[in-house]
Amino acid sequence: MAKKANALEGHVSGQANKPMSKPAHSLTLQQVVDELKTEEWSGLSDAEAKRRVEEYGSNELGEAESVSPIKILIAQVANAMTLVLILAMAVSFGIKSWIEGGVVAFVIGLNIVVGFFQEWSAEKTMDSLRNLSSPTARLIRSGQQVTVPSAEVVPGDVIEVKVGDTIPADMRVFEAVNFETDEALLTGESLPVRKQEDATFDEKTGPGDRLNVAYSSSSVTKGRAKGIGAEVQRTSVESELVFRGLIGLYDPPRPESAVAVRQCHEAGIEVHMLTGDHPETAKAIAIEVGILPSPDRYRKISGDIARSLVMTASEFDELTDDQVDELAVLPLVVARCAPSTKVRMIEALHRRGRFCAMTGDGVNDSPSLKRADVGIAMGQAGSDVAKEASDIVLTDDNFASILAAIEEGRRIFDNIQKFVLHVLAENVAQAGTLLVGLAFKDRTGLSVFPLAPVQVVWIIMATSGLPDMGLGFERAVPDILNRPPQSLKTGIFTLEFLVDMIVYGLWITLLCLASFVLVVFGFGDGELGQGCNETYSESCELVFRARACTFACLTWFALFLAWEMIDMRRSFFRMQPGSKRYFTQWMIDVWRNQFLFWAVMIGFVTLFPLIYIPVLNTVVFKHAPIDWEWGIVFIESGIFFAGIESWKWCKRVYFRRKAAKNGTGKVDKNMEIEDRVFGRYYSSNSSTAGTEDMQEKDKA
Repeated sequence: MAKKANALEGHVSGQANKPMSKPAHSLTLQQVVDELKTEEWSGLSDAEAKRRVEEYGSNELGEAESVSPIKILIAQVANAMTLVLILAMAVSFGIKSWIEGGVVAFVIGLNIVVGFFQEWSAEKTMDSLRNLSSPTARLIRSGQQVTVPSAEVVPGDVIEVKVGDTIPADMRVFEAVNFETDEALLTGESLPVRKQEDATFDEKTGPGDRLNVAYSSSSVTKGRAKGIGAEVQRTSVESELVFRGLIGLYDPPRPESAVAVRQCHEAGIEVHMLTGDHPETAKAIAIEVGILPSPDRYRKISGDIARSLVMTASEFDELTDDQVDELAVLPLVVARCAPSTKVRMIEALHRRGRFCAMTGDGVNDSPSLKRADVGIAMGQAGSDVAKEASDIVLTDDNFASILAAIEEGRRIFDNIQKFVLHVLAENVAQAGTLLVGLAFKDRTGLSVFPLAPVQVVWIIMATSGLPDMGLGFERAVPDILNRPPQSLKTGIFTLEFLVDMIVYGLWITLLCLASFVLVVFGFGDGELGQGCNETYSESCELVFRARACTFACLTWFALFLAWEMIDMRRSFFRMQPGSKRYFTQWMIDVWRNQFLFWAVMIGFVTLFPLIYIPVLNTVVFKHAPIDWEWGIVFIESGIFFAGIESWKWCKRVYFRRKAAKNGTGKVDKNMEIEDRVFGRYYSSNSSTAGTEDMQEKDKA
């Protein structure tokens, strides 16, 4: 094998693993067909193509770097939180605190294992997504047109390309219609190169002069071509035609487009249409899908706004940036669009502080796709240039899929907010309990901790860890697409989030301290013993029981709070407003997210062995078994729920009043969506305000 490879090295074809007698640009059509053993019209068979992939390998420079388990493992060990825990473990072992150090070591190992498998799964998913967005090629195989990843193209394949495509492999052009390619990356030629399918050249002709060859990774700027095919003369197709009539074609929008636009409006998303169609065609389509109001409602809109809702590109481009910014509303429809017009529209939206997503499929859309905050290209009809310029590729070319992505994005945002709020509220509660607990002094004047360090670590890493992960699997709340978009400036840390964090944290702090005080001072003699932070003794029995009661309360509060976080405003007992199950709906909601359900159950179950197993309780967790103290835990759990539900009720009242004051209250479901969306543009003299403008546009 090595001898064969060396013999082929430097072959005139430039392709050592698939040699031909001469380079492709110096061969005729029939010679290329014969040497590559293919068919002009039907291409290769599927079986032959598969065999050539195995023989010649994939059509790529090298195998892409796969997911490395070692790198993922190193990343898990080298992150900031793990390093802090390793430092804490080292300090614990350094002061011969073997139990605390061992617990921290266990937590480190658990964190690394869970993080590794999560990251591994995420990387595998990303690999799959990258494969979906990889360049594709249109081929003729077994007489049928098929689309395959560019890496699966083999020598002898018949390749079809059109404007906007990226050439998947070096190919000999045999059929071309106004075919030009951009070879600047290869030859430095700044202008597109026009290809000549009927030419042959000398073997020593340089790459820039091989006009019958299209090179891999160059893009098609004009026309179309086939890698193997017969030359077609334009006159032989279009000669001796007789005019018999004119046919008008109607290309209606997809049925789901109107529904998707309506849902976008309900979600607070403005939809603009920038198209190359005639203004009247564009207006008719926009009215049909709901981007523009119906003619009856259009007449209610004040004249100056009505005139700016629909513009041609020439009208829009004549305006300066200052004039565009002075418009009461940016045009919802721009017809006869040029690429520069789309870019100007995006920049105008940015100046108004809008977050802009742009969809497109052609080469002319690539500048605006790049300029938008999120570029969305069509996966089936889209050109490779548009796909490369975009951030997202729609594999089904369906506008409604964008709305599904918006819903999923909002769900992820909500779940991140719930997860972070749960974590930070717990941290505030633990910090508050420990800080106030410094006031409890033993016989020697040293502070007695209401919570032991191991208890704190356990609640953070074990008890709260799984429910936090479970919150990430929560479904979207019912009204997720009936609310305005989130502010990009505040992110997840909204004012409501920060207030909730403080309120929940302080409420849990108050209840935890109350449990400790009740056991020690309410039902006990107030004796705090001596050295109760280090070892167990008879004098520390009361402190250890109080600490166990506080630990049980904090554990249950953390688990209950995870369920309360399913919806940050609605009551835990009424999260589905349309449900008629007034007393049992909460059970369905809890069971719906089974990961969270079992995470909470595991938290409940593991609490009992930690409290009652000898040595593990008094030596490791620094608490003692409890009995009657469970009454305090149950009562405080009820008080905890009452406090959280009361706070949520106050929030609902506040936001309802705020919405009513701002005129953004609960919408009337009987009101037409057009009145809700365009009602703010209606003139007081609505019967005649937009009539003149509609008449002018109809005449145009």
